[in-house]
Amino acid sequence: MTIGYGYKSWYQSGMIFYEYSYEKTFHAIGPIHIKYEYGLADKIGIGISFGYHKYDDFNNQPVLGYRFIGKIYYHFFANKKWDAYCDTGVGAGRFEAKYVLESSPPQIITDKLTTLEMELGLGARCYFTKNISLYFEAGIGKTIFQGGVAIAFE
Repeated sequence: MTIGYGYKSWYQSGMIFYEYSYEKTFHAIGPIHIKYEYGLADKIGIGISFGYHKYDDFNNQPVLGYRFIGKIYYHFFANKKWDAYCDTGVGAGRFEAKYVLESSPPQIITDKLTTLEMELGLGARCYFTKNISLYFEAGIGKTIFQGGVAIAFE
């Protein structure tokens, strides 16, 4: 099981340019990741991933999102200290956003959307004990980079 925090979603990364251009501060929580992997064979695992994020869009309106992904892992290098892997997954995400229409009087519209979600990543775990490690991943999906604590249950 892993618990981690991501460095911006791909959408949030675009907000950096917006902050710079318009001198506006961007506020975000997450993405927060919780994952579970079950080893099927020596180098193959399957799992599930949950991700959550909340941020304000360009108009200071809240955007909330979460996703569930079924994943497949391939561990291409492993020893007592390191475990390097790649993963891919498919699942569903749910997003809720509010928009302000400039009308008289102003109207707030809530948009809810369920989407197909996909992930592709490369990561590594560095073990400090037999069951506890730090992990780092990079890829395409909920975040560009993420890291956290991984705990192995045997």
